Amino acid sequence: MKHTQTSTHHKTMTMNRTLFSLCLFCAMCLTQSASAQITVKVTPLEPILGKLSTAVELAGNNKNSVMIEYQKWFERRSFSLTSNSILGGSTTNAWRNEVQGFRLYGHYRHYTDSVGQGAFMETGLYYGKHQISTYRSKETTSSGGLFGIDPSTEWSMSAEQEGVKVAGTRLGAGYVKTLGNYFSMEFSGGVNLNFYNSAEFRPTFSTSLLIPYCRIGIGFVIPVKIATPKEEAR
Repeated sequence: MKHTQTSTHHKTMTMNRTLFSLCLFCAMCLTQSASAQITVKVTPLEPILGKLSTAVELAGNNKNSVMIEYQKWFERRSFSLTSNSILGGSTTNAWRNEVQGFRLYGHYRHYTDSVGQGAFMETGLYYGKHQISTYRSKETTSSGGLFGIDPSTEWSMSAEQEGVKVAGTRLGAGYVKTLGNYFSMEFSGGVNLNFYNSAEFRPTFSTSLLIPYCRIGIGFVIPVKIATPKEEAR
């Protein structure tokens, strides 16, 4: 019992440190901004993967920026395996996994040309909360229906975890192409290290310890002027 409490306390402290680091990281980047541009980004193709992201990127100087991204999860994956009997029947086992919830990312980007144009490297942290469910069904039929059952599929829940807190980091690279003065197209990818899972429940590929990521984003650029403490003192 004591070991369980210690482990839970350690996980909670790890999650809190990650969330604090994310907030501190974003605040430090924002306070360095002098003149900047804000780019609002969406990922129109991401719903195919069961996610939808909205992000705001703020240029800190000519080559560095910070991006805050909110990602809504409604992932649903299913697969099945069918085996045939020598008597002509078949048995189909099917699984369905669902992950719902959100993740909040804080990214730091360094561009080789200038912010919002050309190639960039990125790194960052994230914190999130999920409801993870797994379902399973089994369907048996025969060749003539004499020994089989109704082939309709009924799903039964095999496992579920609510309120799963997650945290991790990412490292990647990408390229931004400007489209006129106010629009941009982004292509990026890399790897996510999902180092924290409060329930240690990872039944899907997206909740694995190490997974690749990719994104295609469309951005709308808003030029702004932000005064630093030095400028305000003048």
